[in-house]
Amino acid sequence: MRKQPVFLTVWGMFIFVGAIFNRDAAFAESNSFSVSGYGIIHYSHFDWELDPGRRAAIDVERFVIAPKYRINDTIQLESELEFEHGGTGSTMEFDKFEEFGEFETEIEKGGEIIVEKLAAVFSFQSSLNFRVGHIIVPVGLVAKRHRPQHYFTTTRPESEAHIIPTIWHETGVEIFGSLGSLNYQQQIVIGLDSTGFSSRHWIVR
Repeated sequence: MRKQPVFLTVWGMFIFVGAIFNRDAAFAESNSFSVSGYGIIHYSHFDWELDPGRRAAIDVERFVIAPKYRINDTIQLESELEFEHGGTGSTMEFDKFEEFGEFETEIEKGGEIIVEKLAAVFSFQSSLNFRVGHIIVPVGLVAKRHRPQHYFTTTRPESEAHIIPTIWHETGVEIFGSLGSLNYQQQIVIGLDSTGFSSRHWIVR
């Protein structure tokens, strides 16, 4: 009987409000600069893998830092920088299950650095606000609820991760606000390159 891998997720969220290392709440409220962030570390234990040398793995799935700067009561600058799998680069792996063995270069495991958000927010009133720049496209549940405390599984849902880019981010303009109990978002973003679409992965690649 094949057993499923056992995952242990260790995640932490760090919130620094106001000046760096400042803990005075009164000062933080009057300060225009703030930084928030979170990190995820996965420990995976495999008890079914055919390769006896692969029994456990530790992966720094992502570390995200999100600085914000409020220019005035109307304009705020937002950014979000994500480090995946420890940063940039590639790794070389030896596939023992090929007939004569084969070395493979794994880019994904090597990690990458991504600017997920870099935008200016113009807040006029609760019913009408604008966001201009590189923004997150709210397609799918994971797009807006992608932090580790937002989902119950160890990793992000496979059903969305293999169909929709997570997290999908593009350059464009967003109008958002709330009208009573109704919240709305409308975006115009750069068009997609349809040559990369497929029936298997839709637009993930």
